[in-house]
Amino acid sequence: EAWLGQIMPIGRHKGVGLAMVFEILSAILSGNQLSGDIPSIIDQPQRSADSSFFMIAVDPEALMPAKSFTRSMRQYVDYLESSTARDPANPPRYPGRREGEHWHDRKLNGIPVSPAALQSFGEIALSLSAQDATNKPIIYGELQIKMEQSGVQFKREIS
Repeated sequence: EAWLGQIMPIGRHKGVGLAMVFEILSAILSGNQLSGDIPSIIDQPQRSADSSFFMIAVDPEALMPAKSFTRSMRQYVDYLESSTARDPANPPRYPGRREGEHWHDRKLNGIPVSPAALQSFGEIALSLSAQDATNKPIIYGELQIKMEQSGVQFKREIS
């Protein structure tokens, strides 16, 4: 039923309350339609959802000392991540943790690219007479294309 546009709350009355707060912030205060009125991407993929969003920024230091906030957040994250995993191969993580790990890995090791994609990139670069950020021609088929100014690396994935 979530595909029909309804928010499916969990946690009984507290979940319903949280869903209501989310709906008030993201629909009513931001001038959007209620979630039940947003067309289904399954039944009506051609219709625009005309959706909006609500963002709030909180400065923790306006509420408490920075060190207290940092300590409390560390305790909370440790608590979340110490929960028993249903699947040991996929331990509990806070939202964004996996993406942060991937970002860190890619910054150190480059972005994995399949050989087919690397070949396609090379062909496009050759067709455009492209050059990399160091003004050197990009060599078709090389294992790594480094864009020195941005610090981003693309590398051929070993498979």
